[in-house]
Amino acid sequence: MCGEAGRKAVRGANFVVNAVVVAVLLGFLAIGCYALWDSHQVSTAASASQWQPYKPAPSNTLSFDELRGINPDVKAWLQVYGTGIDYPVVQGRDNNTYLSRNAKGEEALSGSVFLDAKSKSDFSSFPSIVYGHHMEDHLMFGDLDEFDAKDFFDEHQYGNLFYDGRDWGVEFFGFLEADAYDGNIYQTNLDGQAARREWLSYVESKLKYRRASVSVDTGSRVLMLSTCASEKTNGRWVLLGRITDETYGNPYVKWPNTGTGVDGFRGWFGIPWYDWLLIALAAGLGIVLYVTKRKRKQEDGQDSPSEGSE
Repeated sequence: MCGEAGRKAVRGANFVVNAVVVAVLLGFLAIGCYALWDSHQVSTAASASQWQPYKPAPSNTLSFDELRGINPDVKAWLQVYGTGIDYPVVQGRDNNTYLSRNAKGEEALSGSVFLDAKSKSDFSSFPSIVYGHHMEDHLMFGDLDEFDAKDFFDEHQYGNLFYDGRDWGVEFFGFLEADAYDGNIYQTNLDGQAARREWLSYVESKLKYRRASVSVDTGSRVLMLSTCASEKTNGRWVLLGRITDETYGNPYVKWPNTGTGVDGFRGWFGIPWYDWLLIALAAGLGIVLYVTKRKRKQEDGQDSPSEGSE
């Protein structure tokens, strides 16, 4: 009797332990699913693809003017060829508004690509500063860090800026890593030749890469793209370009990540990494449940009375 009671106690303890393990795994699975869902929601909201119908183009069903009708803060459209940067540009009354609002003015953790509140909306400021969150999967300004590689910088020279009802070319001439509180770099509306020469001289001294073929002087329209650098708390990646009357063709028109947002990166068999993680969690839970059930069957078989026993 003692032996049978002991075996029952062990089975009961094993059942409790297995139940706790399964409950913990289910909890982790639920948390993981929510985290993936939440991440997917943020990524979807930041995807450039959702804004493509409003992009200034004759073939689009919606129009840039319609987007401006929804939100008058929409001022321009920026595209950096060969990257996921292909977004409307907004401008708020301050530089905090569009940190957490999209181009329609709706609440969004991914924010918007926005022009510095002090810059002129016709991009005549010297320089015109545009900000965007640094995000993964080619979202927002997440691809600016790609220019930290010399080969990438050398191969990606052009972009396009639409404002005032027409397209303007952008020729990128420099890349640097700056401090967010460096007031010598983060200036706009510099007036006077001396102030502009001083700014250009300072920026030139900080450049990591410089495209010698692009001439920039105090009369140039300078575009400055800025986003957070992940390596440093206050670090910023800055890409500098010159706005030109001449427009440039997009040599990466078939680049697979343009406008795809969260679908830009795919793992094995074209399945995104977050789906693989969910599959792994579900598979792990299934294995635990199978082993637990099999173990219980074995224990029940061992504990059943044998033939001929009293």
